[in-house]
Amino acid sequence: MSSNKFTWLPRLRSAFTVLAAALIGATVLGTGVADAHSHITHAEPADGAVLQAGPPQVSVTFNEKVEDPELAVSGPDGNTYSVGDVHVDGRTLSVDLAPLGPAGLYTTHFTVTSKDGHRIEGQRTFTLAQPGDGTAPQQ
Repeated sequence: MSSNKFTWLPRLRSAFTVLAAALIGATVLGTGVADAHSHITHAEPADGAVLQAGPPQVSVTFNEKVEDPELAVSGPDGNTYSVGDVHVDGRTLSVDLAPLGPAGLYTTHFTVTSKDGHRIEGQRTFTLAQPGDGTAPQQ
């Protein structure tokens, strides 16, 4: 009987080492891709804020520069209160507001393109506690 009956053991260890390295690499690369999407780091007014008076504008700041921004604010009456073009200052997007109207929940809707090319959309809300004296501008 030969003393080399376990000659396959070093090859098996090498195969397991290669497999483990591949799994670790895939995990690290997969995490990097998931973290590549843009996300909001700050919003004015803050998400969920309750305001006594309408702000002159809303802004959203992302963790990185974004492209093709769209930013609009709608009121509890379903009308749009944002006016003019989206302003871009580095990672911050803002849009001017007409004087707000009814008290209630206002929603800031955004759509942007991340650096990785993915289109991202979302929203933030604030509540106007007291009715404003404005009416929705004609769009």
